[in-house]
Amino acid sequence: MDDNDMEMEMGTPPPVTRALEIDIGDQEVITIDLDALDQSTDDVINVLQDARCKVTTWTQLASEYWRRGWLDSAQRIAHAALEFFKSIRDAQSLSSVYLLMAGIQMDSARAAPKMKLESPQLDKLGNETLKEVYLSEATALMNYASGAAKSELFFLTRGIHQLSKHSTINDALVTFEGILQGTPTNIVALHGKARIMYMQRKYREALQLYQRILRLSPNAQPDPRIGIGLCFWQLDDRSKAKKAWERSLELHPNHWVPQLLLGLESLNASKDSQRTEEQRHHAYTVGSKHIERAFHINQKNGATANCLSEYFIRRGEARKALKLAERSIQYADSITILSEGHLRAGRVAHLEGRYDDAITHYTNAKNLPLASIGIAQCHIKRGETAAAIHVLDTLLNGPETQQPKEAMIMLASLRAFERPALSSAELAQDKAKARELLERVKRHTSQANGTKSNGISAVNNRKPAWMNDLEMHVEIGRLWEREDTAKALLAYQDARRISEQSVAGADPRIINNIAVLGHLSGKIAEARALYEEALGILANKWANHENMDGMSTTILYNLARVYEDQDETALAKDAYDKLLGRHPEYVDAKVRLAHMLLASNKPNEAHTILKQAIETQQTNMNLRAYYTHFLTQSNLLQAALKIVHATLNINKNDLYGTVASGWLHYQLGREARPNNEETMRDRRHKLLYAAEFYERALNLDPSCSVAAQGLAILIAEDAIGMMALKPGAGLEDHETRLANTSDALEYFARIREVMADGSVYTNMGHCYYMRDEYERAIESYETGLQKFYNGQNTSVMMCLSRAWYAKATRDQSFVAMKTALHLAQTAQMLSPGDKSIKYNIAVIEQRAAEMVFSLPVSKRTLEELQEALDLATNAQRFLFELSEDTSKGGLPYDKDMASQRHRYLGSLLRKGTEQISQQQEYEKEHHAKLEAARAFRMAEKAAAEAKEKARLEELQREAAALAEERRKAREEAALWAAQHKDDSSDEDKPKRKKKGKAAGDDLFDDDDEAATEPRKEPKEKKERKPRITARKRKGKDAQTGDEGLSSGEDAEKTERPRKRLTKKRVVNDDEEEEVDQRARKKFKTSDLIEDSDEELERIDRIEAERLRLSKAVISDDAGEDANMS
Repeated sequence: MDDNDMEMEMGTPPPVTRALEIDIGDQEVITIDLDALDQSTDDVINVLQDARCKVTTWTQLASEYWRRGWLDSAQRIAHAALEFFKSIRDAQSLSSVYLLMAGIQMDSARAAPKMKLESPQLDKLGNETLKEVYLSEATALMNYASGAAKSELFFLTRGIHQLSKHSTINDALVTFEGILQGTPTNIVALHGKARIMYMQRKYREALQLYQRILRLSPNAQPDPRIGIGLCFWQLDDRSKAKKAWERSLELHPNHWVPQLLLGLESLNASKDSQRTEEQRHHAYTVGSKHIERAFHINQKNGATANCLSEYFIRRGEARKALKLAERSIQYADSITILSEGHLRAGRVAHLEGRYDDAITHYTNAKNLPLASIGIAQCHIKRGETAAAIHVLDTLLNGPETQQPKEAMIMLASLRAFERPALSSAELAQDKAKARELLERVKRHTSQANGTKSNGISAVNNRKPAWMNDLEMHVEIGRLWEREDTAKALLAYQDARRISEQSVAGADPRIINNIAVLGHLSGKIAEARALYEEALGILANKWANHENMDGMSTTILYNLARVYEDQDETALAKDAYDKLLGRHPEYVDAKVRLAHMLLASNKPNEAHTILKQAIETQQTNMNLRAYYTHFLTQSNLLQAALKIVHATLNINKNDLYGTVASGWLHYQLGREARPNNEETMRDRRHKLLYAAEFYERALNLDPSCSVAAQGLAILIAEDAIGMMALKPGAGLEDHETRLANTSDALEYFARIREVMADGSVYTNMGHCYYMRDEYERAIESYETGLQKFYNGQNTSVMMCLSRAWYAKATRDQSFVAMKTALHLAQTAQMLSPGDKSIKYNIAVIEQRAAEMVFSLPVSKRTLEELQEALDLATNAQRFLFELSEDTSKGGLPYDKDMASQRHRYLGSLLRKGTEQISQQQEYEKEHHAKLEAARAFRMAEKAAAEAKEKARLEELQREAAALAEERRKAREEAALWAAQHKDDSSDEDKPKRKKKGKAAGDDLFDDDDEAATEPRKEPKEKKERKPRITARKRKGKDAQTGDEGLSSGEDAEKTERPRKRLTKKRVVNDDEEEEVDQRARKKFKTSDLIEDSDEELERIDRIEAERLRLSKAVISDDAGEDANMS
């Protein structure tokens, strides 16, 4: 159906004069103008009774009042008719009246409330009759109309009654189809069937029926244009739908249905993100006015009240919204309207803080996802987070179509929130679920703009609000900060984009978060630029913000950290000083200043700052933790232990303090030297305390890998076992040590799976070192040093040096010892003030010198010896400085041992000159022996070359002789060939003609003669031997002389060309034999030629042998040179 057809079908009907004529007798007729009726019915009833009118007149007049909406007047006429026809006992007419009254009751039910609230706050209905009462009365009246059971009116009334209940829809369809079989143009039946098709979502069939009604009756009521518009809307043709409703409103300005539908269409258009703000505002205004008009026309319709309630909620008029919501609940004619009425009432109670009432209304609308979200929000307001999570979980575990993204976002935010009742494991699990929910939301983002729905309340191309929810993107960023920096950065960038589109502009807090992520990822320059940008925004646009000072403090601190990472210590110090000038209590800035001083080798100044900070904030656990770390790094273990005990007195469950206490007790016990019973007992107590604190830390946090490592170390060293009871036991009980380190390695391997840290590899290296597996120890130390410490950890580097030192001592390898020395020297560059490293360097250099001095002269070189003397000299200098050190406090080495080593190196160096003389003498003698051996080899080589040269010359002479013999043989063969050619020429000269042809001579063919002369009988001749003919061979045979003379047998096998001759020479047998003998003398024999070929092959073999021997000599020379080198 095109637009023109629809316009034609929607055309304005022509005016018709409507009047009812009543014959009252005596040829008198009363005319009642149906268009001029009023609500008074007394006069009309009297006329009908006096005229004793037929039932059709009664029902027609009552229907006219009914059509105008005057149900009471129609009801009075119907009751008068009932009394009249009862008085005359007209059963057939009574049935028609009953059907009329049933129809009026059903129409009254349309405006009646469906239910009454037990305790409505504003919309109190009083004594209003319920819809069900009217329908029950209609049912009873239809039962009375049994006399009209076969009439079309009865079936129409029954169909309409069945249509009023959802349970009898199919029965109504059967009823209407039965009527249409008899009367295909029955408008009421067509209306009923069209409505059923629409309810069954058969929109095209319904559209065709409504269009047919419009063609049959343009003025039909209800207006078929309403149904046409609804069908077009569901078929996604919104423009035609709106056009149909506008035409209906044009024809029926006082009808509330087109007003309501046009209002909903305008409200939906106001939510279309593709429209401008002005267009959306205009659409919202127009829609609101349409709905207000619809409600003023019909105030007893649930759909209209529901829409208007939403309008007042948005305007903040809670009282009006609540009254309309209660009206919507009580007059709802469908489950959808009832649920949305409860939803609106719940929202009003929610806004007013009446959470119990709100939850009650939301629960009655629980089939709507927004109601479940409202319940969750009420639980949150009451502090019942677990209940809110349960409600949202239940919602999201339902059908996928009822899983709103807003609920996912809300549940993710609740799960990410830290609740006191949750353990760390449960909190981690909740955060993982929150990340999963937000990922689901992100996956649906690309589908949000294209989502369409066929419902009237749906919006085409509407962009969901959660896509521009700033807080959601910030929440996503927070959840992914520690798990996936890339995803967190993407979320914060989305949040920044949204904030930049707002009136306030970019949020500096979001820019700061982006900068922090870049800072942690190593993008220092980008992070610095972002920090500076955030500070600039704060100074300009956010200067009057209530939290401006807090934000600027945080961002300035982060900027100072960037300065530190860029080694711009002056800028960093200025930034920290500026922070402390604003906030002297800012502990983090003091800690960073102290850390910078410590890195600048100014421990005393750093200590002063930390002591001042700890005095002002004694309960700051982070400050106490860093102070403990500072003291341990400064090797002030007793002072650190006191701080840790004070920390545990403040909070006995402080995990860092507990672990630190275990570590300090272990270090103190390990350094204690068990020289007597008392010190042994003290050492054991300290190690037992260490184990107890580590165990307590694991009870506080079972996943504390540091405590687990501490216990593994105690096991590896058997620190609390039998080996710890006596000094040196760890070296004596080798089997126990191997067993303990094996167990410890298993624990370290498990710890390595859950904690990626260099300390794990370092401890594994310690275990391998204790097992004398130095190669594996070196591998573990190097992995930890390069992978986790970037080659900058002094302690691990010294452990690696120790492993190389042990390996060099075991293998007596000077190269490995130099590797150990290089590592120690690198560690000294990292910590130039560490005297223990200096002492270790001296020990390594001493041991290297001893190793080279102890080697026999044949296994060392003069360069190595000189290098060892230099190392010993440097070690003597270091040891002298260390032995003369007068620094206050304990030294990390034994001064007496340093002095002894210094004296020992003096005696070792005094032997240096003698060692060098011995080495020089040895190397001189060794060099002379090498030269003599090289000269002897060269002489042998020269003699061998001369001998080989003579042999090759002899071979060359033999080859030349053979070549000469071959040349002569070829010349003789050529001479014979020339002689044979001359003989052949003589034989070809013409001979004297014979008279006949010898019988049996078949060398020539005489066919030509036989053709020209008569055949004669041949004469008998003397039988001769076959003629022997010598021919010159061509090609290779002629050149090499493989075949000299052919016999008669060979001649027969070799077919020669036959010539036609007129004459043939006759040769005697004796002549033939003579010729044969001469021919044989002119040819070389085949034996001579074969001998020549053998000689050539022999020459080739000699030449090949000469070349092979020449190559062998060259190879021998190269091998000798290699041996000499």
